[in-house]
Amino acid sequence: MKMLAPESGLVVWTAVSVLILLLMIAGLIHLLLNERIGRKESVAWILAIVFVPVFGSLVYFKYSRQHK
Repeated sequence: MKMLAPESGLVVWTAVSVLILLLMIAGLIHLLLNERIGRKESVAWILAIVFVPVFGSLVYFKYSRQHK
């Protein structure tokens, strides 16, 4: 019995990719609308979110919640 057919694997990877993309977009929008973060710090966060989307976004959201 096959647990995952190739087609279902494609669906899973597509769903994971879409979730990562949404997390990255949400992080970037939140960052750009946040007025408390300076320009240099914003550039650093943008680079972290774009180049390491999951880790960068999660760390940014944790950081932004602590500094309210």
